[in-house]
Amino acid sequence: MSNPHFIWDKFGFLLVFRDPKSWRDAIGRLMEYLYAHGKFHEKNEALESCLTLINGKYVLVRHPLFLIEGQNFDPAEYQYDKIGEELASRDHWSYFIQYMKNTRTDEEFADFISKVPRMRGMNLWMKTMTGSKWHQWWFYTIFNPGAYLGNIVSNLITWIGRLEPEESIHWWIEKSEEPEDYYVGFNKGTVMQHNLSKWQKWWRRTWVVLTPFYPIQNRAWQLKWLPEHKRKEWQKRILLRRTDRGNLIVRALFGDTHISHIELQKYPETTGDHSGIKLNKSCDRHITEILNTKNCYKKRLAWKLYYQNIKT
Repeated sequence: MSNPHFIWDKFGFLLVFRDPKSWRDAIGRLMEYLYAHGKFHEKNEALESCLTLINGKYVLVRHPLFLIEGQNFDPAEYQYDKIGEELASRDHWSYFIQYMKNTRTDEEFADFISKVPRMRGMNLWMKTMTGSKWHQWWFYTIFNPGAYLGNIVSNLITWIGRLEPEESIHWWIEKSEEPEDYYVGFNKGTVMQHNLSKWQKWWRRTWVVLTPFYPIQNRAWQLKWLPEHKRKEWQKRILLRRTDRGNLIVRALFGDTHISHIELQKYPETTGDHSGIKLNKSCDRHITEILNTKNCYKKRLAWKLYYQNIKT
């Protein structure tokens, strides 16, 4: 019997077996797991243990192992993950804020947001989450045209750099002769990068810097909790155009109702978290199919989001 890909640690976080750095993504991973299992509205001790209040401002760490009371820094001045990798990045703040939105009253949530440090690109969204109509207007006024422009830039770089086409996740999956070891064998992504021309490598780096896909995945989750609005649907439609056809989770988050049962049934549990990347020549991930699916949640998440779409 092969080892499970995901294991629970003593703090209650889902980590990747044999990956000593998987604690860095523990907040987002647990958030998705809880949502897939219908527990996102329940307070979670593991997530709560990552947050502390210092000098009137909240500090969030990626894993409670690194939360040391009375750290010698001013929370009003630190810049997300710039003081060591233990502090949460904007992405993980985003996931944690969504968790708080679903487990606190409106008054408690507004008080929480007032003590969250200012983060570039996040403030309008956070204030919109509290119900501010003024911030909502500015959020869509700024980010809807930005999403459209991002699509143009991403498509242009991809076309100039000849980084297409998108490949199916089933094409990317690597077969291992040792099922219990998910990191053996050649890496299709690395091999593909090695075979790119200098021209393609330069444009790939440009694409990764300017228009990576993981912020689109994050925005898909952010939009899910905002009040219904026609400009919200506009932003979702714009960003859906940048989403791979095989990325069922992000497609569902953007409200795509054209996902088929066959696609969902064939959706594999894999390493590499392919819902946060583009599966074209920009990808350098090592993707293998997870054989022991204990504690896996991505396929369940895709089904849950799909059923939510067809019910609305």
